Amino acid sequence: MDVRKFVVGLFDDEKVLFPAVKQVRKAGFRIHDVYTPFPVHGLDKALGLRETSLHTAGFIYGITGTTIALSFMSWVFTSDWPLNIGGKPHLPLPAFVPVTFEFTVLCAAVGMVLTFCYLCQLAPGVKKHHFHPRATDDKFVMVIECTSETTEAEATALLNAAGAHEVHTQMAETGWWFGTYDKEQKLYEEAPVTSGTLIHPLASTNTEYFEMKRISIILTAATALLVVACSEVKRKPGSIYMPDMANSRAYETYADHSNLKDKGISYNNLPVAGTVGRAESYVYHLAKDANGDTANYFASRLVENPVTSLDDKQMKEAERLYLINCGICHGEKLDGNGPLWKGGEGPYPAKPATLVGDAKYEAMTAGTMFYSVTYGRNLMGSYASQLTPKQRWDIIHYIKVKQGKVGAAAPATAAVAPASDSSKATK
Repeated sequence: MDVRKFVVGLFDDEKVLFPAVKQVRKAGFRIHDVYTPFPVHGLDKALGLRETSLHTAGFIYGITGTTIALSFMSWVFTSDWPLNIGGKPHLPLPAFVPVTFEFTVLCAAVGMVLTFCYLCQLAPGVKKHHFHPRATDDKFVMVIECTSETTEAEATALLNAAGAHEVHTQMAETGWWFGTYDKEQKLYEEAPVTSGTLIHPLASTNTEYFEMKRISIILTAATALLVVACSEVKRKPGSIYMPDMANSRAYETYADHSNLKDKGISYNNLPVAGTVGRAESYVYHLAKDANGDTANYFASRLVENPVTSLDDKQMKEAERLYLINCGICHGEKLDGNGPLWKGGEGPYPAKPATLVGDAKYEAMTAGTMFYSVTYGRNLMGSYASQLTPKQRWDIIHYIKVKQGKVGAAAPATAAVAPASDSSKATK
């Protein structure tokens, strides 16, 4: 650190301090700083301090946070891994507003705090030089830095003439320092007696420096402990002090639920076997095959679609349901070229099934399709929780219409004319 010489003037009243500040600046001396026990209105202008740019920095940090949030979410949902979330578009800007707002506020707040601490040289463990112990009590302290153009004698004479009732010289370090003093060192270096240098009354007190060292050691140990506690293996955490929260009873949607009872979990959120839900008209009696068994899958080919026809309105609804739930893989034209494939350029590793144009899937019966949609097949998961049985049959009917296996939309039912009453014969 650079050790420099400062001339310190002590004032009793801010009314004397104001003219002294102007007089010192007019004489061409460099004022290092002015310390007051309370805020003094207009002192910043008298010292020639410019308006802070902290608000501008906050605006820049906020714009940066907004740009990062929007760019990252747009890239994830449109390019890296587009997902079908409730049929919403891949770029739902209104859904990005909460996250973008929060991240903007976070970047602006944290950035402004860090900038403020840097400009004011505030940080844990940093000790600042105190030019006088009563600067925060009842005295006003003006500090003039001695340079090659301003001598100590000139500064001392000027402060005495400006009304300072006490003037002395101090040698102090400038900039940031983290307390490297030990028992043999003092806060201020003593200048020659002829210069009238003041030895600070707190120079012999080293307790605060040892306290600072102790805090630094504690913070360093806590940081090291935190780093050691972190692990890249997320499935193997460290010491578990709340096992019921670390080992949750929740299970994955597409996971195997056959061993829940072995784990002591009696509630599986499934209806009683053989029961039919209220208002359920499309009952499907085939259960999901056990692992390694395909009997019910092959038996499903004999199940016929109870939906034999759809009018124009129902066909449009079936098309909408297909695009929301199936189009992301099988494509808008049922050619297997959905957003997840995109001709091999999408994130999906294998081409989905081509529903129109592939003889295998055109020959697949409606019952087999219903089984696959209900229980999942190969890489495709179950859609039983997203679609009702009626909606599943409607989508399958829509696919069969596109394949040309069944007729198109049925016309709206015409109004039937009332039959004449045969009892009223015309005479």
